[in-house]
Amino acid sequence: AVSEKAPRFFENKVAVVIGGASGIGAALCRLLAEEHATVVVADLNIQSAQELAQELGDTAGAFQVDVAVPESVQTLIENCVAAHGAIHLVINSAGVLAAGSARDFTDADWSRVLGINLHGVASATMAAYRVMVDQGFGHVVNVASLSGLNAPPFFLPYVTSKYAVVGMSIALRAEAAPHGVKVSVVCPGNVATPMISGLASKPSWLSPTIAPERAAREILRGIRLNKPVIVFPAYARI
Repeated sequence: AVSEKAPRFFENKVAVVIGGASGIGAALCRLLAEEHATVVVADLNIQSAQELAQELGDTAGAFQVDVAVPESVQTLIENCVAAHGAIHLVINSAGVLAAGSARDFTDADWSRVLGINLHGVASATMAAYRVMVDQGFGHVVNVASLSGLNAPPFFLPYVTSKYAVVGMSIALRAEAAPHGVKVSVVCPGNVATPMISGLASKPSWLSPTIAPERAAREILRGIRLNKPVIVFPAYARI
């Protein structure tokens, strides 16, 4: 729990975390709840989302969302506004990974990865952005990857999606500023999430994995500072 003297930047703010039932998203939900934010755990896995919301307490809620379906994302945002009156923070942390040789990726692989990692993030970003422009405030945070700044081989659809999210976020940030809306993009190194643990080859000792809780702390710090690009850990910044 956060002490009474600790700064609570997110206190009484409505935070929607898409992909919030596991990994970095779940860690973010827990930290936001500690700061007394109203947390909306949005995920395709509604059972896990509901379990986490119950763990977080009375101010948390759960919504089922399929980021690959724009109407589902729009409904999520509309329901959150109807329930809470405003949205202060939307974090897009849902994502999928595809690994392999470039020549082996199928159209279905490309469609799945881009549908979730790019089109899903774009749908959620724009749905939230329109609401925030009308409000005159808000912060959209898109979780990309270090792979969106420094492209590794053998993850071609994933890298493509993350580069696109970085570019979209930086471009929108400039457009959003006059409306009082902030936009940040997160580019973490390897984080110990189910997505990383499912890889056949493990990350090098030169780029070790960090815990989701540490990643969440870095992200919230970057949000407080309104950083345009939030990069961590140290090896990633280097």
